Amino acid sequence: MKNLDNIIAIDIDGVVRDLYSPLSKYLGKKIFTYEQGALVFNLFKENPDFIVEAKPTIFYSVIKKYFKCPTFISYQKRYWRPGTRRWLNKYFKNYNVIFTYSSEEKYKYYNKFKFIIEDNPNLKDFSNVILADACYNRHIKPMLRVTTAIELSNFLKNL
Repeated sequence: MKNLDNIIAIDIDGVVRDLYSPLSKYLGKKIFTYEQGALVFNLFKENPDFIVEAKPTIFYSVIKKYFKCPTFISYQKRYWRPGTRRWLNKYFKNYNVIFTYSSEEKYKYYNKFKFIIEDNPNLKDFSNVILADACYNRHIKPMLRVTTAIELSNFLKNL
């Protein structure tokens, strides 16, 4: 199997960690759009356990299978970072993580990789994006959209 660690960068939330399910449960309603999710950032500050206790997404097992030491790049508030490190330590033995202070800074790192696995619908360029499907990004036409773990696995094994 080809080593993909230096070829593909991976976003954390929405790709390997599911923050929307615990938030929806806490709020008692589904969060359907990216904008609604962005409005509840204060809930993470008030409830930091959400960050640590969140479950992996359907793509987690594929990432574990194909990456020995994945590189995660994530724009996160400073107060999220300790919880995110705890979550990553819980689910990954080896990994690299780059935390950025803005989306723009995050996207500059993406240029160093052939592909990125991302769920954010607000990127300017989707030409090298493997888009992890979510209800808030279905209007995007990426290079590749993955809706199941099998689809992601098939793409990665053929690289």
